[in-house]
Amino acid sequence: MVSTTVVVEYFLDNHKTGKWEGYSVYPPSKEKCEGKYIVITTTEYYVQIKEQLETYGLQETIDFVSLLSYLAGHDGGAQAEVEEKIGTNLYIRPKKKQLYLLHHRDSFPQIEELISKSYYYATILPRRKFLDDRTFWGRGGVVEKSGKYVKESAIESYMEGAYELTTDVKFVDEKVVYCGDMYLQWGHHLIDNINRLWYFFENDFSVDKYIFTITEEMKEKFPCSNYEEVLRLLGILDQLELISEPVKYREVVVPQASYNKAKYYAKQYKDILDVIIKNALKENKRKDFCKRIFFSRNVWNKAEYGQEVIENFFLENGFQIVHPEKVPLVSMITMLQNAEIIGAPSGSAAHNVLFARDGAQVIWIEKSAIYNQHQANIDRIKQLDISYVDANAVFFPVGIGCGPFVFLWNSWLGKFARDKHWNLPDKKFLQREYIECTLKAYFEKRGTGQNWNELFEEAYVESKQYLKSMAGIELLS
Repeated sequence: MVSTTVVVEYFLDNHKTGKWEGYSVYPPSKEKCEGKYIVITTTEYYVQIKEQLETYGLQETIDFVSLLSYLAGHDGGAQAEVEEKIGTNLYIRPKKKQLYLLHHRDSFPQIEELISKSYYYATILPRRKFLDDRTFWGRGGVVEKSGKYVKESAIESYMEGAYELTTDVKFVDEKVVYCGDMYLQWGHHLIDNINRLWYFFENDFSVDKYIFTITEEMKEKFPCSNYEEVLRLLGILDQLELISEPVKYREVVVPQASYNKAKYYAKQYKDILDVIIKNALKENKRKDFCKRIFFSRNVWNKAEYGQEVIENFFLENGFQIVHPEKVPLVSMITMLQNAEIIGAPSGSAAHNVLFARDGAQVIWIEKSAIYNQHQANIDRIKQLDISYVDANAVFFPVGIGCGPFVFLWNSWLGKFARDKHWNLPDKKFLQREYIECTLKAYFEKRGTGQNWNELFEEAYVESKQYLKSMAGIELLS
């Protein structure tokens, strides 16, 4: 959202032109940049855009700045107001904190009404990846009889667009509901896979089936998993069908997504979660779970190093360590509903809090230099009492869903422990021998695929300084 106190002449974009929110959008050029004060709004591609602007003879801080730098000079009061309002305990690096608070200032409303639309003799396209795709997962969704792509069937940022069919498509004389792509990654299952299933509770008895697309590889993982269990608790399994080849149907209903990462969530999204929780609690009435639980990824995820120090820290402070991939979903939901404090590393493990009580007290242990926007949204949807702690060291840029990551005891964890009067972890996790062993394994798994940006640079500088001061380890640049 553009502030009314800032006069914006136009926008520049390397990939899109035309109009946006009433403003003209042009491709960057020396002519369009000279004599202007430019604010770079992306953090992910800041370095590349900086280098591009420098080829036009422009200078950083004089002719252009990052959004975070701009806000630091113009928006301090508003940031403090948001920080006080949401009541967070943010033990995270300054620029990351600034970006997180900026996200909280943006509107992310709960909407009350969702729509659906029917398409006759439409084709459902399973996800396919092509070399020139700019989305994470590729193309797929629903195509009308005329061949026009149904934009409402896209999964924003992840899957969008049609592709050419090389063979005849099977026709099925049924009315079906398109539910999206069954992408079997736990966080996406809770956020993207289920968010169109509100239509199931509209009691449209004319529907024959509810259709998910799925790849052949993922189809093998679905049966007898917690992915399937979510749908069983919703009561939809008997009407569910997974397809991995394009199919044309007599009628395809496309419900609006009840969660959109950048725009809104709907009451119906929470209703879906409430049904899952209610049915799980009917099946498991135990109340004797530990009141403090920490969801660890130490058993399952081998791209996150140093998890032992985090586990031990929580263990020393009365938490039960839980490995969610080993716990049946019904038991996990009951556990979350009875917990008073929940901790987890950022990512899918933390997304399980969607099954906790609204307003729950949570502690997210950050593994990355960048924050997880889905988790920030979940914090707001569930109205959580949150603490974030940067317990990571960063030496090269990797995306949130990629890795590897490394957890180390650092000044942010130390400050959190002092403020909360928590016990420290076992001394062996603070010694040079453990740190060197952890870093050795981490560097052997070195990752790529992400661009350097301000947040990575900030974390990298801090990580090197802290290693030198704490363990006497000096890394070469």
